[in-house]
Amino acid sequence: MDSDYYGIKISVIPLRDRWRWQVVLVGISVTSEVAYDTQEQALQEGQRWISAETAFRALNNYLSELSGKGAIHRREYCDLLQSLVQITQHQ
Repeated sequence: MDSDYYGIKISVIPLRDRWRWQVVLVGISVTSEVAYDTQEQALQEGQRWISAETAFRALNNYLSELSGKGAIHRREYCDLLQSLVQITQHQ
């Protein structure tokens, strides 16, 4: 079972009687460390990972740009990034 999530393919990989999601990007693949009870759960978590990773990277880039332009101080950048990590549960 595969899913197309905004043009990104999410696959499920069997692991004994459970499932993991796998996202294949240009040149790399990312596979969940957690195994899920159903294929549907694995696909949903793969979609959640893509959403969280996309949001984290976009906001991190924006905050870096603001910091680089002097619009926010380095300490503000660090505090905002830490909040972002907590909100997105980024690893």
